[in-house]
Amino acid sequence: MGNLFVAIFYSLLITHYSLLITHYSLLITHYSLLITHYSLRITHYAFNSFPAPGRRRG
Repeated sequence: MGNLFVAIFYSLLITHYSLLITHYSLLITHYSLLITHYSLRITHYAFNSFPAPGRRRG
C-alpha cells in the first residue's frame, strides 16, 4: 500500500514538473514573439519617419 502511494506521488510530481516546464517554455516563446513584434514595429516606424524621395505626406 505504501509503495503504491509513493508511485502515485512520484508520477504526480513528474507530471507537475513537466507541466511547469511546458508553461515556462510557452511563456518564453510568448515573450520572444512579443519582442519580435515590437522590434518589427519600431523598425516599421523608423522607416516610415523618413519619407521616400518624391513621396509627399498627407
